[in-house]
Parts: sequence; structure tokens; C-alpha cells
Amino acid sequence: MPRFAANLSLMYAELPFLERFAAAARDGFTAVECQFPYAFEASALAAQLAAHDLQLVLLLWGKKTVKNGPLRRIRSRRFQSPTGC
Repeated sequence: MPRFAANLSLMYAELPFLERFAAAARDGFTAVECQFPYAFEASALAAQLAAHDLQLVLLLWGKKTVKNGPLRRIRSRRFQSPTGC
């Protein structure tokens, strides 16, 4: 049976980003993914994941947004540990 993750950058666009986690959980998703969540603290994402028993399975990096190098590593570490991704 296929398992799908809700892409919170595209789905539930009528809701503010941090409210999309609850919507995904209500719809039966157990995993989510998002693109460029850097307007929010990693701890805020981690709190939403924990509150709704969700797993973050994909976090996209854009070539134009984050180039290879120190900034990419810093952002990666900042989001990786709290969110578990």
C-alpha cells in the first residue's frame, strides 16, 4: 500500500503555514514535507510535528535560495536536529 506525505507548501494553502500540520493530521497523513520553511524557527516546526504526531520526511533546498557552502550547512543543522529530518 503506498504511503503519501502531505506537501505543506502546496496543500492547505488557505491556512497559515503552521496550521497546515493539524490539517494534514486531521486528513490522516502521518508524514509531511515542505519547501523553504525558513521564515519559521525550527523549534516551531518541531513543536507542530510533535503535537500532531507527524514525521517530516522531506525538506527541500533550492539552488537559488541556499547555495552549497557554510550557509547551507548552518541551515541544514538548524532544521535537521529539531525536526528529525
